[in-house]
Amino acid sequence: GKMVFRLMGVFNEFERDQVAERTKAALAHKKANNQVYNHAPYGFKRHGTDLIPCTKERKVLTRINAWRNQGKSLRAIAGNLNALGIASKRGGQWHASAVRSVINV
Repeated sequence: GKMVFRLMGVFNEFERDQVAERTKAALAHKKANNQVYNHAPYGFKRHGTDLIPCTKERKVLTRINAWRNQGKSLRAIAGNLNALGIASKRGGQWHASAVRSVINV
């Protein structure tokens, strides 16, 4: 009984790993083909199942990357965006973590 129990555990772990790999591959494929895989990332709009670039947000991303290349901190960039009245994706204020997430997209 003990051996069967442990063997079942190994099979369950293997199946969990397989599901994780398939999910990761499917999401990577969707991302590479500009398809919706979650909420639309900053710089894109959702059009059915496709992602299309959002010109207004792309300009903000260009500004964010320029500030980052100048050596500004994430917190300083968030402060600049808030001072300029530029809303985040969901319409709220910017925070350093939100700036980090749009830079890493």
